[in-house]
Amino acid sequence: DLNGADEAQLTEKLHNVEGFDTVTRADADRTIVETSTSMADAVVALFIFIAAVLAGVVLMNLTNMYILHKKRELTVMRINGFSVKEAKGYVLRETFVTTALGVILGVLAGAGIGYAIIRTLEQNFLQFDRSVNFLAWGAAAVITVIFTVVVNMIALRKIKHLKLTDVN
Repeated sequence: DLNGADEAQLTEKLHNVEGFDTVTRADADRTIVETSTSMADAVVALFIFIAAVLAGVVLMNLTNMYILHKKRELTVMRINGFSVKEAKGYVLRETFVTTALGVILGVLAGAGIGYAIIRTLEQNFLQFDRSVNFLAWGAAAVITVIFTVVVNMIALRKIKHLKLTDVN
């Protein structure tokens, strides 16, 4: 950024400095970097979408398997006078603990892996901001919790439809 200085005059002054070799404009490099990062942004968005779909399928499957595994206990709870809400709370307590552990481990592992990836991608002419972004971590945790709540709202509807005569 020349800040209004004359490029030719500045180049002439720099050539008079001992050890100075050449002047290269950064505009071309900036265009290449911007093009590369826009492509990387598209790839990251695709990976996020694929990860969300995969996480939804896996979480839905795990919750359904858990409900099937606990079907007898949940039915006995319902027979003994527990409400549907209380039976769902029983299932949600374990889901809450699992989600909390997942968020904590995800932030820790993601911080380490993200740092390693950023260091790998950096070049001499391209440096990234490696500072910690707590807002991004918080947003990721909130999105994970919301995602878990939505999947559980869908999966836990089965508890309401348990047949109380199916206790073996």
